[in-house]
Amino acid sequence: MPLDNDVENGTDHGRRRSFQGTEDFFRMLYNAAFNDVMKEEKICPLFTEDGFRGVPTVRIRTLQHMTIIHLKRKLAILAEDIMSSKTTTEAKMDRVQETLKDYVTALRDLKYMLEMPSKDPKVAKSLQDLLYLNAYDPSDLAIMVDANLVKELPQKPRLHVSDYMGEGGRNYREDTKQRLIEELLNRVRMALFGGVAVVVPMLIMTLHRTLLTTLLTTSLFVLAVGLILAWSMDRAEPKDILTATAAYAAVLVVFVGTTLPA
Repeated sequence: MPLDNDVENGTDHGRRRSFQGTEDFFRMLYNAAFNDVMKEEKICPLFTEDGFRGVPTVRIRTLQHMTIIHLKRKLAILAEDIMSSKTTTEAKMDRVQETLKDYVTALRDLKYMLEMPSKDPKVAKSLQDLLYLNAYDPSDLAIMVDANLVKELPQKPRLHVSDYMGEGGRNYREDTKQRLIEELLNRVRMALFGGVAVVVPMLIMTLHRTLLTTLLTTSLFVLAVGLILAWSMDRAEPKDILTATAAYAAVLVVFVGTTLPA
């Protein structure tokens, strides 16, 4: 249900609001979207001429942020109307209810836009790409040309409808097969890394049985393995990295204790 004319125009029963009308507000909203009031910012939130791969880009999420600001303004005007009149009516509360529904829906939509939309990497990328209009994509370029957002054409625009079928479809089966192969290769690489990390220092300390060689080899390999684990296990917690490094160090210490001459 839309706001009535008095509330929308910034007046209440003929009384002018101290705020200078809606034109100034929406001019500020425009400036915020294009950073006209924040010259130190290098990136325009809504539109940039040299975005992804140096071509014009529209960030659709910015439009959602602008919508939320607009709805917050409506809620503020409704709250001021209730406060100034020192009462409320059923019609006013109906307007509050409708505006709150729109506001909560906008927040929920923004949450969806900001979070990872799917655990499947390809699905997630496909959905995230839809949050941008990018002239590098021929289909997006066709939309931007039709909306008069771009003047120079980096390529020939053409509309494209994705044939990705999602879970259960041909594309999904192909992606699943590729994912299983990649997971197998990752496990093989991890097995090779574990073998090399244990066998190489053992060979060094066996062929050169001196106290200095043993101490340096153990220290350097423990530090190197710890750093490699911290870099590769990006989803692990710090305590997991510490536990894995300590377990590796314990293996080398046991070997050192059993091989060093008395």
